[in-house]
Amino acid sequence: MNGLVRMAVRLFIHILRLHPLAGVSDFYEEMQSTYTQVINESSGQGEKSLWQRIMRELFDLTGVILRSWIFGRKAMTENLSTPDRSSLPTPWGTALLSLLPFVLIGPVSLTLSYLPFWTDPLWTRWIWPGETILLALIVWGGIIMGAKRGFPRWSYTYVIGGVISLAVLVIAAFNNTPLHNQQVLGLLIAAAIFTAVTIRWHLFQPFWSHIRQDWTYLSYGLFAIIIMLSAGVDHDESPRLTFQVVLPSLLTLAGALVHLRAKTRLVRILALVVSLTLALPIWISPIFNGVVGPLSSRPDVLNLLFGGYFILLAILLAPALVGLIKRAEPEKETLK
Repeated sequence: MNGLVRMAVRLFIHILRLHPLAGVSDFYEEMQSTYTQVINESSGQGEKSLWQRIMRELFDLTGVILRSWIFGRKAMTENLSTPDRSSLPTPWGTALLSLLPFVLIGPVSLTLSYLPFWTDPLWTRWIWPGETILLALIVWGGIIMGAKRGFPRWSYTYVIGGVISLAVLVIAAFNNTPLHNQQVLGLLIAAAIFTAVTIRWHLFQPFWSHIRQDWTYLSYGLFAIIIMLSAGVDHDESPRLTFQVVLPSLLTLAGALVHLRAKTRLVRILALVVSLTLALPIWISPIFNGVVGPLSSRPDVLNLLFGGYFILLAILLAPALVGLIKRAEPEKETLK
């Protein structure tokens, strides 16, 4: 009888390995313990009763495994997956610290650019390259720290910043070629390289996993583009340092902070959209002053404003819309 019990337990253990959730240790250990207990209890009721229980459980288990593979593998995996704690609001200290480098890129750099020594040849020749290298080190340092912590939400702007720095290298490689000044193409190539390298890299699995669970992660990462754009200024259009010069950068940083602290997807997206909507008109308004010729006419400026706004808005909302579509698909299948 004991030999029969051991053989039956071993059989069920091997069959359990065929279950789609066999790789989940808690599930596997729990089911293995359950079948061992069931068979041991049946062994005290006689050999015939034991065989009947073994055959009944074997038939039921086979059916469960088949149905799980055909219908319920994805749903069960999602239900048994560990909750994504990084989707919770980012603590105040972490959120503020993660935005500090962007404060340096934005309001601080904008203010310094109006100081007399900014245009000094020595500054231009030596300090600017050093500043660029320092910013690149900060961005990639944020990526490394984010990877060590499983890519929390705040790290996504650093990842996109890293892609932008890679795009700068690609664009530099275009010099003296027919592709000179093809910034968009350089950015697309950099994004393709980053995706190809990281999509299967185990270190970046949390990065892609978070995006699949909540596409506002990617929206926040792409918001780095808007943060960097708002930190730019044309001194011909804005010859004097005023509060209006730094206000767009402050608004985008405020939107990023609200996004990090928000508890729901809707508030997170609204924080980014509202900050963009407020910052872009202020950022582009110096063109209305008519300092530069071709763009000084109001219709051209309006076209530039609305065109730029909807392009940037699409960059923010595209990931969220993809997420809504993906969440709607399982609901439709359930209704069927």
